Amino acid sequence: MNTGTMTLDQIRIEGLKALERHLGPDGMIRFLQHFETGWGHYTK
Repeated sequence: MNTGTMTLDQIRIEGLKALERHLGPDGMIRFLQHFETGWGHYTK
């Protein structure tokens, strides 16, 4: 797999597949829950 020629969407999809394959569906969800959008005004 040549990630240099893949679109960002293709990389995202393959990354999610790898997470699910290695962590299982529940582990993948728990991992993704660590990333949140945050809150407040980031420039203050």
